[in-house]
Amino acid sequence: MKNTMIEVTCQKCGQTRQIQLRDYRRRHLIGLCLDCFRKRSSLLSLQRLFARAKAVSNCLEWQGARNTAGYGFISIGCKIIRVHRLVWQLSYGDIPQGFSVLHKCDNPPCIKLNHLFLGTPKDNTRDAILKGRFRPSEFGKLAHTLVTAERL
Repeated sequence: MKNTMIEVTCQKCGQTRQIQLRDYRRRHLIGLCLDCFRKRSSLLSLQRLFARAKAVSNCLEWQGARNTAGYGFISIGCKIIRVHRLVWQLSYGDIPQGFSVLHKCDNPPCIKLNHLFLGTPKDNTRDAILKGRFRPSEFGKLAHTLVTAERL
């Protein structure tokens, strides 16, 4: 049964291919071949993302899944992506290496475009300090350093 081959037609590209039955159960429940399945992130649009958001005060808050820090996320294939980063990528293109998408409003589930901006980790820390969100660690040292009697 593991090596049973079946013939399926992709609903997006229309190509007919032979695949193993076990792969059909994983991917073809949505009717896409492997290539289209991997490219399905292109099926996302800002309109579909904004449809799952709700206007709260001045922000546009994501109403889908959120992580423990409050950031909205979705999964594309096997990859989990934060929604505010995806909104930035769909609007402005790739995020340069070493940069993050930061919030002007300090509201993690917010996906409103004019509340988002690019910045380095240093910019993020500076922003947190200026807005009073920065909590320095105990004894003014990094939280992950080992505090011993000699260091005190």
